[in-house]
Amino acid sequence: DAVIAVSEHTAGDLVRFYGADPGRIHVVPLAASLPTTTTDPVPVLERMRIQAPYVLFVGTLEPRKNLIRLVRAYRRAVTVGDLPHRLVLAGPLGWHHHRLLAEIRAGGPGEVVLTGKTASDDLDALYRGADLFVYPSLYEGFGLPVLEAMARGVPVLCSNASSLPEVAGDAAVKLDPRSVAGLTSALGLLLADEGERRRLSAAGLERAGRFSWEQTARGTLKVYESLG
Repeated sequence: DAVIAVSEHTAGDLVRFYGADPGRIHVVPLAASLPTTTTDPVPVLERMRIQAPYVLFVGTLEPRKNLIRLVRAYRRAVTVGDLPHRLVLAGPLGWHHHRLLAEIRAGGPGEVVLTGKTASDDLDALYRGADLFVYPSLYEGFGLPVLEAMARGVPVLCSNASSLPEVAGDAAVKLDPRSVAGLTSALGLLLADEGERRRLSAAGLERAGRFSWEQTARGTLKVYESLG
């Protein structure tokens, strides 16, 4: 009788690929899920042997997340800009992760850190200790990590693909995820520009505040009520 989609993009995919009736689709966005804390992230980072400064990605390490291009762009950016940042990939290994591991093992400038699956408190600390959050995913139904980073005031660089522009709005730098050159340039510019990162931090906090689980619950209830 009704289908709830988490983004307009997902709603469009339901129509395009499954022939769903657009009149029965209701878009109800999600909200940041990870609990936030105010504790000092440094002890957690020391225990995880992660040294600041660093760029952070959060998610399953699989081809859809576009991490091989991210690693290549990161290595070029730290070389060109002589940047001290590490790249931290926080999340469990997913399907076809061997290609990513081979790319990392091939070596190059900078340092790529894999944390594996991370507990909520540790992940919260990783977000809050990051200089920049990067999410170059090729496809998302929503993109919760973008909101999680914004909710902590972490500046965000993400792809302009699928649902991510809906979630990020004007509070992130968005780019073509298939362009290593574009990603390299954006990384270098943002990591060298503290003022722009502060601007994105403030914009992200404001953007994340527009999403809440109360709104999600009310939107979901409204769909049920509309069915009588």
